[in-house]
Amino acid sequence: MKPFVTLGVCAKNAEKTIGECVDSVGRQKYPAKLMQTIIVDGRSKDKTVSVAVNAASRNDLEVEIYSDGGKGLGTARQTVIDHANGKYLIYVDADVRLFDDFVEKHVNFMEENSEVGVAFGKPMHQEGTLISTVWDLYHFTAGGFIGTDATIFRSEALIQAGGFDLSIRGAGEDVDLINRIKAKGWLTTINKDARFFHRFKENFRDFWDEQLWFGYGDHYRYHKNGDPGMFIGRLGGSFVFGLRTALKSYDMTHEKISFLIPFQMALRDIAWWFGLIKGHVDGYGHRKIQYG
Repeated sequence: MKPFVTLGVCAKNAEKTIGECVDSVGRQKYPAKLMQTIIVDGRSKDKTVSVAVNAASRNDLEVEIYSDGGKGLGTARQTVIDHANGKYLIYVDADVRLFDDFVEKHVNFMEENSEVGVAFGKPMHQEGTLISTVWDLYHFTAGGFIGTDATIFRSEALIQAGGFDLSIRGAGEDVDLINRIKAKGWLTTINKDARFFHRFKENFRDFWDEQLWFGYGDHYRYHKNGDPGMFIGRLGGSFVFGLRTALKSYDMTHEKISFLIPFQMALRDIAWWFGLIKGHVDGYGHRKIQYG
């Protein structure tokens, strides 16, 4: 018999994308009676919740809706765990659209690989604005990324690792937990059969703000774990890696804008450093760690 699985969507001010996200959850081939869908809202100031509810309704999808109380992503992610009943927990970000067989492919993969604690989905390429398309080509070519965009966790591994760090208000909560899961001896990998689309930031300002946000979050992780590895590649090395990725991307897709990848990676790193500095100025990460 197929196992029960929980899907968690954590969203904030995502009215433009969460409808498609919930639609894709509602279209899953996996038996509906074996799926629990949880939405955690981060005190959105737009119509995120109503759009999500309407999407669930038109797909006859039962959803549980909670709030993170304005405490941030660590609490939002942990709220899903606290209410989850599944053997597996799949996080689906609000700007993600799943293929119809996504849940089925992910669950089958985990059932066949008992040593895997976390499996990331495979991002597929889609066109958008110049900024979003270049960044989409980068991730499509790289093959995937560590995070909770479209990722399945073994509940046993989540419990062993102690859940999410509730002190993390923004980015970095996923990498922090995944590293602790790996430290417990679980393997992490990419499941190339679990495919999804990710709608990346569509303009310069939003892209800059997001990357700054990542740098801000990594300042916390650095003070928590003392890992200097996160700085490797942020000192110019990523441009070289970006150029290699651009060549591979062009070979795969024949899209000339692939050669903008290293320049966008350089922009990413500049924004990241600004975020890291802001985190230091704010003292983010200089305080007590709190787990779920």
